[in-house]
Amino acid sequence: MYSQHAAAPRERVLTLLLLLLLAACVTRLWLMPLPSSFWVDEMATVFVVQHGPNHPSLAVAPQVPDSIYYQLPRAAQSLIAIIREHRKASESPVAIGA
Repeated sequence: MYSQHAAAPRERVLTLLLLLLLAACVTRLWLMPLPSSFWVDEMATVFVVQHGPNHPSLAVAPQVPDSIYYQLPRAAQSLIAIIREHRKASESPVAIGA
């Protein structure tokens, strides 16, 4: 019984430390993202994937959408869309037989 009671304060301390670490990470990587080039690169990736390579704003840098780097995010976005459609179809009343 003694070891269970002693473990509880240690677990609380560990939980508190992990929550503080999470808060520090969120503060550093999410609330202060713009000075970081990582976030700028990710925003550009999302833009290219969502708007496609023929968007007029990409005319000044035609090499950007031609990069193979954008093929993986495009494939992931397509796969997620297929999975969502499959879930919608399998959850519809017609598919269930109602």
